[in-house]
Amino acid sequence: MTDSYTIISYPIGEYVYGYFYILLETRFLGVLDLTSDLSELEKEYVLCSENNGQANKMMKNQEFSWVDVIDYSEDTTKCGKCVNGYIERHTKNMQLEVLGDLPFDPIISGAQGFTLFSDELHNQLKATNVNNYRTIIPELQYQHPPESGNPRIHLVNYHGNKITLNRIVAGGMTNRCPKCMKIPVVCDCGKIHYKCPNCNTLNVFYDNNTTPPEEASFKLCKSTITNTPVDVRLWDKSDFIAPFYVTRSVIDWLQSVHAYPFVAIPVPFYSDLPTCQLDSIKKQASRPL
Repeated sequence: MTDSYTIISYPIGEYVYGYFYILLETRFLGVLDLTSDLSELEKEYVLCSENNGQANKMMKNQEFSWVDVIDYSEDTTKCGKCVNGYIERHTKNMQLEVLGDLPFDPIISGAQGFTLFSDELHNQLKATNVNNYRTIIPELQYQHPPESGNPRIHLVNYHGNKITLNRIVAGGMTNRCPKCMKIPVVCDCGKIHYKCPNCNTLNVFYDNNTTPPEEASFKLCKSTITNTPVDVRLWDKSDFIAPFYVTRSVIDWLQSVHAYPFVAIPVPFYSDLPTCQLDSIKKQASRPL
C-alpha cells in the first residue's frame, strides 16, 4: 500500500446551478424522499409540480393509472475504447402493463428510470419550440382495458449529445493502469476502471475512510455534487439531453401547463468558457418554449 495516491476528481472551478435538471415523477416517492440526499445548496434549486401526486391524489384514493415495465430493448453505441462503456443509449422498443384505473397523469408513474408523458402532454410539448424532443410509443397491456379508446403513452428518448462531465486524473499524471499501461483509468466516455480489465489490477479506491486495497494507486475523491455535472462545452442546444438531463426551459414549461407529478433535481454545469459564451448558454437553456 502506498502513502500517496493520484487523485481522480471533477475539475476544479465554478459550478453553476439552475439551468439543467433531472426530471423524476413523484407518484410513489414524494419530493422529500427524492431530494433527501441533496446538499443545502442543491435543495435551493429544486423545482416541482403544484400537484405532486402522492399527497394530492394517492392519499385521497382518487383514480389514476401507473405502469410496470414488462420488457424493453435498446440501441447502444458502445465506446470502443473501454469495457462496457457507451456513447449513446436509446430505448428502441418497450412493453408496459397499465395498472389502476384511467385516466393517466400527465407524467406517468411506475417506470423507474424512464420518462413517460401522456398523449395530451406530448401533443402540447410538440407544439412548442422545444429542441430535439423525440419519443417512441410503447406497447400497452391493460389490467383493466379501457371502455373506449386506446390512450397512448410516449416514452421520451434523450437524443441530445451526451454532456456528462467526466472526472479527470489530477496533476497531469498518467491516465493508464500503472501495471500494464494498456487501459485508461478514466476513459473518454467517463467510465472509471476501478479494476483494470486487461490485467485485473485493482487501481482505484473510493475515498470513504476505509482501508484501501494494497495495490491501489488512484483515489476517487468525494464530491459535494450529488449528481453528475454537465459539461456545457459539449451541449448541442437540445432540451432533452443524453443521458438523462433536461433544460430549465422544459421544467418552466411543465410548470406553466400544470403538468404533474414531478420533481426536478438540479445538476450544475462546469465550463471554462468566456463569460459572454456562458451568458449565451444560460439564456438558451432557460428560454421560454
